[in-house]
Amino acid sequence: MKRILSILLMLAVFVSSCERESEADNVVIFVTPSATVATGGQKIYFDIAAETINQQIVRLKIESFDSINGETLLYDEEQTSKSLSFRYVYDVPNVDVATLDVELTFTVEDNLGNMQWMRHTLKVESSTTGLDELTGIALYSPHANREDAFSFRLMQRVKSSEAEDTDVDIYVEADGTDENTLGRSWGSKTGLRFCKVNSFNYAAASQHAIESVYNNSITSTRVTDLEVDDVILVGDDGGAIAAIRIVNIYDEEGAALDRYDISMKAPRHTDEDGDDAEDTTPEEGEDIPADEEGTEDATEEK
Repeated sequence: MKRILSILLMLAVFVSSCERESEADNVVIFVTPSATVATGGQKIYFDIAAETINQQIVRLKIESFDSINGETLLYDEEQTSKSLSFRYVYDVPNVDVATLDVELTFTVEDNLGNMQWMRHTLKVESSTTGLDELTGIALYSPHANREDAFSFRLMQRVKSSEAEDTDVDIYVEADGTDENTLGRSWGSKTGLRFCKVNSFNYAAASQHAIESVYNNSITSTRVTDLEVDDVILVGDDGGAIAAIRIVNIYDEEGAALDRYDISMKAPRHTDEDGDDAEDTTPEEGEDIPADEEGTEDATEEK
């Protein structure tokens, strides 16, 4: 008799478990984010699809949680359809820390009280945190037989005549009339595009600011008529890569010391493995022998 009772109890537990699982399967939800990493102040969206086998979905709720703001109710609305397809636009919060993980939970409920939920984690990067600056970068005239180009993959200067074209992101173009005159234009062998935006606040540049201005500017495959204090934004189809400021232009007698001294802030630069590339750019003046240093004055025309 005890054995029979044990079997009946096990069957009851099994049936109950199957019923709960069946109830859970009554409702399904799928959520697809437009991004998993975003900057404070941006807008991203989540495409939500849900359906029930019962009469209708009656509720959609969206909540967020992070370690600073705790739980926040973002959306809680009644629904009246058997299935729903909904795009939720999310205003990414501005944060005072470098990065913050925000968990967003999407919950649907049908008319019989069956519920399903899905959770996505969004990494929020500060839009106000300043970027590290690379300084003391000297790009020489192509006639100086020195580093006249820069590679974002390597994060260092290269010689355009010796490097692979895939590493010549920015190079100094030769003057078309006199090899002893420093060319006043830059180009790219990797298809990068430039825009000169001297109104841009380079000193306070943030990732969001660089990306926003670049995305709203007219870009070109070359940048010309370069002068001291010009600010050039450079990017590709994926958006902005860096903001560059021309600190000085040296156009000396001959071509050996003709060069641009620049600094840059690069919100995104990676090596082939996707890690931050090592900064191997020399410190200011590092590779210029003391007896060959250019004058301290800015651009000098011949």
